Amino acid sequence: MVNQPDLPNTAVLAVSRDAEFVASLTVALQGSRELLHAPDMATAEDMVIAHNVGVVVTDRGTSQEEIKSIAGRLRPIVPQLVFVVAGDRSHANDMMDLITSGDIYRFLLTPLAPGQTRVCIESAISRFNTIAEDGPAAAIPETERESSPVPWLLAAAGVVVALAAGAWWFVGKDEPQAPPAQVAQPAPPSPPQEATSEQPGQSRDAAVDRSLSMAREALANGRLVEPIGANALYFFRSVLKAEPDNAEALEGMRTIAANLIERTTEAVESGDLDAARSSLAIVRSITPDDPAIAELQQRIGVQDATAAIASAQQLALSQDFTGALALLAEQPDSAEIVAARTSIQDAQRAARVEASLQQMAVGIATGDLLEPAGRSAHFHAMAAMALAPNSPEVRTAVTGLGDLLIEQASTATTAGSFDESEQWLAAAEALGVVGAAVSDARVANLDAIAAQEAAQVVDAANAERLSFAAERIASSQLLDPPDDSAFFYLSEVRSSDPANGDLPAAEQQLAGALLLSASQAIEGQQYAEATRLVDAAASLGADASAVAAERSAIETALAAQAAAEQQPEFISTRELTRTRYVAPNYPLIAERRDVEGSVLLEFTLTVEGLVRDIEIIESEPRKVFDRSATTALARWEFEPYEVAGEPQEVRVRVDMSFVLN
Repeated sequence: MVNQPDLPNTAVLAVSRDAEFVASLTVALQGSRELLHAPDMATAEDMVIAHNVGVVVTDRGTSQEEIKSIAGRLRPIVPQLVFVVAGDRSHANDMMDLITSGDIYRFLLTPLAPGQTRVCIESAISRFNTIAEDGPAAAIPETERESSPVPWLLAAAGVVVALAAGAWWFVGKDEPQAPPAQVAQPAPPSPPQEATSEQPGQSRDAAVDRSLSMAREALANGRLVEPIGANALYFFRSVLKAEPDNAEALEGMRTIAANLIERTTEAVESGDLDAARSSLAIVRSITPDDPAIAELQQRIGVQDATAAIASAQQLALSQDFTGALALLAEQPDSAEIVAARTSIQDAQRAARVEASLQQMAVGIATGDLLEPAGRSAHFHAMAAMALAPNSPEVRTAVTGLGDLLIEQASTATTAGSFDESEQWLAAAEALGVVGAAVSDARVANLDAIAAQEAAQVVDAANAERLSFAAERIASSQLLDPPDDSAFFYLSEVRSSDPANGDLPAAEQQLAGALLLSASQAIEGQQYAEATRLVDAAASLGADASAVAAERSAIETALAAQAAAEQQPEFISTRELTRTRYVAPNYPLIAERRDVEGSVLLEFTLTVEGLVRDIEIIESEPRKVFDRSATTALARWEFEPYEVAGEPQEVRVRVDMSFVLN
């Protein structure tokens, strides 16, 4: 009897293209078993040959035919392989039939629950080791099951009962649940013993001879590798397990390999690639170094590639580029596969470009040029450029979008939205739109920004000037000093910003102050200053009637001044009519000393006829008679001096003599 392999050395093979499925198996096994991964059947065959694989777990089959195809390619290499299939509940009924027929061992629900998955796989490994111990015939062939249907029907009934009870090997929860209550079932038939197993009363040599005899018979009848458990390959392998150097068994294996090479050749020529692959896989397990293997593998690969290319092209025609490329990805790289992949990728790229351009056109039509992100015209334009940067069609469409973006930038610049304008321009540049249009738009944007900044500086300066002007008006610095007056600051504001909204009110305030100061200047006979003040007020837009009134007052005052200037410098008292006379007192000291003299005086005769502003022109002797003269003169009164019938002030001279009697 062949020794049972050490359980931890039995590997599990995951046949799947789903990385998450393989990761779930890794989590479930927790490192307790070596987990191999084969994304395709060619790799799976190589791994079954090269490793101690006992259990195959796959999610690639969704029908009985697909599962049988996978098992049919791997079981000829290792007949005792145990298969576990994963899928959703929609496949449960089909898988139950395969469990009943013995094609698979268990069915796992996806997504995989770690605990139940681990229990299921350990059970499958135990099943594999039982078969390995008892011989591959423990996996009773279909033909043999049909000759004794009752046990298998009962087993199928057990499956139905288990499924109805929510069978524990169906993974649907995170942790394994306790198996349901056992249902009494008839015990399955005991598997037949391995051909070389020693039967009671039979020596080991006799068992080997029996296996060799059965192998010769199977070989002579053409039963090279089938049926399972009753073929030449099985019997010769049984002999080699007992006697690894048995010459007849080794030669028999070579004969089987040679026959299988012929079968493979015929299958390749007839186009039956599944049969060819299965036969060639067995050859590789017998004589892995046979040079015919590489040649046949190449021929199979060529036909596989041809079929895959044809199927991929059909998928591509229906726009299923992902499926087409996935189909080609299963094939080893060759010139034909690479060319087909490139062609499909080009077609996929062209389809994506067309879709991107269509979406870009939709974005333009709806005004979604930059937003929303991921769906805008700009987004789809960038996608089209990434896919086909040198396409004239793409370049033309993208250039049109770029022109629209530049227009939007100009509109934003005009509205003073400079940041928005820059966003439009940056988006245009991202599309590769360069040249005078973008440069001019950016210069215009920068100029507008500079103008805005300059305007802000001017506004700040003018606000300060207006404040200064208000302060100068309050302090009556209306026109002077020339560079620090209210008029100066308002002139600066008008020069830099004629449309300043605060300027008119400030100018009217200053104009009013100027006219008031002009009136005061007229009263002070400062006619030139009054004229300057009125002119300044007029330049500020002062009320025309107020300006005219002040100008008239100035003219009247100037006329009076001119008339007054035509009068003599002074007149004599002899030209006046004195209405009051007060004689001067003779100073006692002068009288005692017999001093005589005179005093020449000048005074202003007011319009009321009174004496004012007495001034001594000369006196002889000096200061002797001055007080007496001025005291007396101050009390004199006259009739007013008239010019053209109007009383006028006039300077008058009088010579007072002081003579002793």
